[in-house]
Amino acid sequence: MASSNNRQIVVLPRGQHTKLCAVIDHTILDLALLSFSAKSIFRISESGWIACITKKGRNISFGRMGSDNKFIHFPSIPMPQKYKAHCLALAGDILYVGGACGKEVLGYFDLNNEQPIWTPLHIPPGLMKHGKSMDDLLIDGNRLLAIDNIFYPKFMLVSLLQKSYEGSKSR
Repeated sequence: MASSNNRQIVVLPRGQHTKLCAVIDHTILDLALLSFSAKSIFRISESGWIACITKKGRNISFGRMGSDNKFIHFPSIPMPQKYKAHCLALAGDILYVGGACGKEVLGYFDLNNEQPIWTPLHIPPGLMKHGKSMDDLLIDGNRLLAIDNIFYPKFMLVSLLQKSYEGSKSR
């Protein structure tokens, strides 16, 4: 959930789809119908990006709120071949993705790029196991926390964010 000046942006289910809504002074206002399934995993950044895992983890759909309160969809980002996204985190214009390709995967896309490309992040070889995946990502200040197994954490990787996201540019 992103917020600014008593306004929070949230994604709410509407039947089989979702709507981007603003919560202003305890009132929910519909902003835009999204083409994402209500069962999808979403993240919203403070800078207005909305990202969603689609096509069973093979793509990331994303967009952002324009200055005129209209939602702008961008072309979906395909995950690298054989990779599946399981979790997302947004820090400014950087979209972090955790998932699997037979073993844990962690990387990011810079949403400022016209065609965002996958940039992998290092996972210590001793932690990469066949049949495993990253299960959750959290932003804590300037750190990215990557968790394997939410219910009974097996490990947690801590990494510095790729860019300072304060005052970051956006397309």
